[in-house]
Amino acid sequence: MTLELPATPSPVSRLLATVMVSSLRVLGGAVRPGPIPLWLVREAFDMTGRTPLPRGTKVRKAEIPGMWVTAKEAASSDGVLLYLHGGG
Repeated sequence: MTLELPATPSPVSRLLATVMVSSLRVLGGAVRPGPIPLWLVREAFDMTGRTPLPRGTKVRKAEIPGMWVTAKEAASSDGVLLYLHGGG
């Protein structure tokens, strides 16, 4: 099965990207020695990734450390995407 991607991102996707980029710029400017504690900057960066999942999305533990995230109308027979997060 071939997945067709839309020619352009949706308006919601563009809005989310704009909000995240502008938030990261502001937070990125704060990452320097100064009055803002580093732990607070890290918390703020972590919060930018906490966007709500679409309705019908299922999350369950995997057999190994990790998780399975399944979209509402997805079938595992269509294939899977392995996402490896880098960093610390």
